[in-house]
Amino acid sequence: MKKIIMSMIALVAIPCALWAQNITANSTAEECLDFISKSISYGEHAKLAKAEYLKNGIKNTYQIGEAAMTMSFWYVDWASYRETKVSEVNDQNTLSVNINFDKDVLFHHEAANGDVLRRAAIRTKTIDFLVLEGNESAAQSIKQAAERLAELAKLKASPLLEVNASEGWAEAIPSNSEYEEDLEAYELELGGWEMAVQNDENAEKWILIFKNNDQLATTQVARIPKNKLKSIHSDGKDLIFTGEIYFQSTEEPELKKQDSFRLPLLFAQLGGEYDTTDVVHMTKHYLWKNGVDLGSDGYNIKKYLPKNNSYL
Repeated sequence: MKKIIMSMIALVAIPCALWAQNITANSTAEECLDFISKSISYGEHAKLAKAEYLKNGIKNTYQIGEAAMTMSFWYVDWASYRETKVSEVNDQNTLSVNINFDKDVLFHHEAANGDVLRRAAIRTKTIDFLVLEGNESAAQSIKQAAERLAELAKLKASPLLEVNASEGWAEAIPSNSEYEEDLEAYELELGGWEMAVQNDENAEKWILIFKNNDQLATTQVARIPKNKLKSIHSDGKDLIFTGEIYFQSTEEPELKKQDSFRLPLLFAQLGGEYDTTDVVHMTKHYLWKNGVDLGSDGYNIKKYLPKNNSYL
């Protein structure tokens, strides 16, 4: 699998129309949350369709070409607000703003154009975004809004600032560093096999499982239509995919249809007992991130997200 790790923290630019809004020591929770939610933008190429501040967090929806994108920060405990840092971004005319907390925040991102294109869920203690350089007043207003929200949260002055997190979410959702560590171990276990999710010329999504041996000039490829993958499991030695699978290789160039495909796992080949639970889990996680669902048998974070939001 190629190591393509999307940034789990949003790097965004603030639209200049927001800079005129003033945040004061008397601003309400609604005013502060409104300012911060509308400050989170992806710049000119992404049209902000809806900015929402809700109990349990912030959810924004954008339009990028034909794709709709949601970006959400859930279970934001403003009483645990620590600080806001502003710094210059090297070689760019922008400033980086980091709102930091002592407690975890759930970052959830999804892009779709009818079908899910890409999604992610990560545990973080920071909400990051960018502002254009020379507009330090915008960054200062964000800092003031965050400080005011922390004050109001500690006073329990607004029901909007109450946190009602789903049980077990912080244990189930990895941090970015945890995911990268798990991914590194997972790629090693695959022993040179890689995975990708791609569209063909008819815009149909396929799962590709392949291995190239440059020394022997050989290739092995298993192709699975997205909606034809039935299950992923392991017998302790191989990672097993079931469904409608098409396999071919240098040795067997004729495309062969089969109902299962076995990927030999590196460490399992060494013999002895081996727990392959993490390998199965990471495979399902990777496919989920790329828009492939396996229903109740797949990776699923819905139960850890707020239940009062229709897009879930």
